[in-house]
Amino acid sequence: MANRPIDIAVVIEHLGTGGGQERVARELVARWASRHKVTVYCYHAAEDMAALGVKTTPVRPAPRSKLLGAILFPRLVSRILAQHHDIILAQGGNCPRCNFSLFHTCHILRLETMRLVAVERGRPLTLRERLNMAARRLFFIPGERRTLLRCRGRAYAVSQRMAEDLRRVYGLGPQDVLVAPNGVELETFNPGVQVNRKPARAALGINEDDLLALFVGGLWWEKGLHIALRAVAAARWPWKLVVVGSHADEPAFRKLAADLGLAQRVLFCGRTDRPQDFYAAADCLLLPSRFEGFPLVSAEAAACGLPVLISREGNPGGLFEDGAGYILPREPQAFASALDELAAQPALRERMGAAAANRARLFTWDRQAEILEEGFYRYLART
Repeated sequence: MANRPIDIAVVIEHLGTGGGQERVARELVARWASRHKVTVYCYHAAEDMAALGVKTTPVRPAPRSKLLGAILFPRLVSRILAQHHDIILAQGGNCPRCNFSLFHTCHILRLETMRLVAVERGRPLTLRERLNMAARRLFFIPGERRTLLRCRGRAYAVSQRMAEDLRRVYGLGPQDVLVAPNGVELETFNPGVQVNRKPARAALGINEDDLLALFVGGLWWEKGLHIALRAVAAARWPWKLVVVGSHADEPAFRKLAADLGLAQRVLFCGRTDRPQDFYAAADCLLLPSRFEGFPLVSAEAAACGLPVLISREGNPGGLFEDGAGYILPREPQAFASALDELAAQPALRERMGAAAANRARLFTWDRQAEILEEGFYRYLART
């Protein structure tokens, strides 16, 4: 049984080169395609899927609005989903007919995060944000709940923290939600990027002896860029901060940096398709998130040998324990104190970076694919 190919359907709105669940699904599909029959049901897929041996079945119509597309997708995909698949792997609650699901987030906690972020930034929710919250209440949370109950023992979370959150929020047991942790591409992200440290710093205008912290992400309020800025300002040592990513509120964050006296110490670099260059240049990664499933940037930075300073709320579990990083209260002073400790002890930075790289080697896409496969075979053996 364990050696026979499986007919796997992967259900996801978009499959390409983006981040988050799109990236995770792509990594899984690429690995399964060599030994199983894989069909992806989606609105859009990357052009190279056929070359990997992956069949794509388009879900139509594909709404222009991302939110409307997410709302309609479960119904649309259910209409065309074939009956012959052994495994139908949903992403969260996006497919009512699934027999497995991989959870990247918890919509109840995402909803609470949106409320808290609105308070933190001191500005009311926009119309788009209110519509997003309404969609979560009316569609995404009920779909999430139905799928968790339908797939007990066949629901997987992308991190230990996410599994614990889902169990707690929905009153489920340890065996109801299992863990298949996200991975990192070790061929790209590894301590070897450090050989490019000098040119990477030169490209940013950063001196070799400057202390450089890094922030990477797009949801700046949720991921705590304002916390990172205040932490750099509160630190006794003169850290600089590079911000990679983009956000509509960039002018507000630039103003905050200026108000904190950091105008000459913060560099906003926009988006990149080569984050490894920034990991090579940096001395540490700051991630004071309010809520995370499994922040891929944290695993990438750790794999490159960077100390990672992460909030308790953002910690995926299993990666930054035992001296492999700082797990901190989501407060500027806590992050500032950790920055000062790293600045004062270069040897600590080196030890922590090495420990992080060692831990990150345990988190691979192959491992995630194998954990899910084992679950598939157990299920098929019973049925």
